[in-house]
Amino acid sequence: MAHPHLTAAGAPMTAIALLLVYFTPRRQFISGLTIGSGNG
Repeated sequence: MAHPHLTAAGAPMTAIALLLVYFTPRRQFISGLTIGSGNG
């Protein structure tokens, strides 16, 4: 690692971004699945 401080700063930001992506669209995704299965 050439820049440990940059890695230490980037890791929590990446983790937060992944958590947001994982948790935020779940409701819309599940509702989309139920609507799709209802129409199909």
